[in-house]
Amino acid sequence: MHGGLWQRPTQTELLIARLRERRDEGKALELPDIMRLGIAQHGARMKEIRDRGFKVINELESIKGVLHSRYWLFSDPERDGAQQ
Repeated sequence: MHGGLWQRPTQTELLIARLRERRDEGKALELPDIMRLGIAQHGARMKEIRDRGFKVINELESIKGVLHSRYWLFSDPERDGAQQ
């Protein structure tokens, strides 16, 4: 909060929160979940996240000729501290 006003989280903050939720569940964040958040430029947001020191691995899998993309959060510098 700034000046008593509620500010909407950025797309990057939304992605980080969802990556953390999925990691806590032992799961990856799937591309359809990202799209449901309304994040169309997810590649640019993932770059921002990685630039902040997060280790996020993108996994691609072809299932019946359809490419599925998912993201795994391996390292969270804001929560994991020095652990890698």
